[in-house]
Amino acid sequence: NKDCFDGFHLVPGTIRRDSLDGQIKGGLDTDEEGCAKLCSKGYKDCCSYEHSTSKNICNLNKECKPTEDQNEDFKLWLPSAQISRC
Repeated sequence: NKDCFDGFHLVPGTIRRDSLDGQIKGGLDTDEEGCAKLCSKGYKDCCSYEHSTSKNICNLNKECKPTEDQNEDFKLWLPSAQISRC
């Protein structure tokens, strides 16, 4: 399923960087798999991540739900347990 990846589910939208519960860390240079691993194993407060394929940039978020429309080609991924089973 292309909407599921390493225990995460693709959802439309993005999380504002200035959101109170927003980003844990942004601008990390890693591929999508590395981004998923950082969120699931590297940061205990990570509830979602965004990845840009064109820029190969990863943003890790505390926020669990999108707060805005999608930003550029960044894809927002939430843990599958919050959405549905993949």
